[in-house]
Amino acid sequence: MNFDPNRPNPTWETFGSLLVRYEPDAGDPDPGEIGRVLRLSPSKIWRIGDRILKTDRIRHFGQWELDSDLGRNATPEEHVRRVLEQLQGESADMRAYFATTRSAAITVALYIWDYPPPAVYFPPDVTGRLSELGLSLGVDIYPVEGRKQQD
Repeated sequence: MNFDPNRPNPTWETFGSLLVRYEPDAGDPDPGEIGRVLRLSPSKIWRIGDRILKTDRIRHFGQWELDSDLGRNATPEEHVRRVLEQLQGESADMRAYFATTRSAAITVALYIWDYPPPAVYFPPDVTGRLSELGLSLGVDIYPVEGRKQQD
């Protein structure tokens, strides 16, 4: 992807987060415990049984989320690197903790309004660190209709 930090990208926007998800059969861990293990405060927490905003539905899984806090014009790689930078604990401890969850992943949401979608690439140092921590990587691509490319 070509990225000019001085000009918003005209064809896509991104968000990135670490998501630690747990299912009911894994219990409903205290969010403080996750924070102590990771030595971080979450951006968001969803508990099993919480009501989903603006609906009458109940959450059937819990989630502890740490956002990259980068702007929407950061590249997917920049979001992943930023989340990895925040994970400064011992790799073995984090890997052991992540193994107890159903799903621990860094995810990037890519909203596009121009086709074809950009290629998404993560270099070996990034994928190696993810593997070291036992984390998955997810890239969700969402086409956005009705938005035109800027000049």
